[in-house]
Amino acid sequence: MEPIPNSAAAYRAAHYRKLMVLTTLRSESPSLDEFCRISSVETLAPSLWVTATFLDGSTRRFRPEKIRDATPDEEQLANAALPENVPAPV
Repeated sequence: MEPIPNSAAAYRAAHYRKLMVLTTLRSESPSLDEFCRISSVETLAPSLWVTATFLDGSTRRFRPEKIRDATPDEEQLANAALPENVPAPV
């Protein structure tokens, strides 16, 4: 696992617009409620907090250790799972 940047700006720059996935999954492959994109990052001493919007439309807030970059295979899975009338996120 990559080290987590120690500032909100650095974390945002490293992960903004990337497809992310929870580090702990309920099954072998992630579902739409386990894929997300970063909405905001805040520094609340002594750590960072991330707000993410999940592909199922929900929003959650947690520590950055709880998510990671999606692999290319997971990105394909997420795009295939999106309803046809909803364009894949860019």
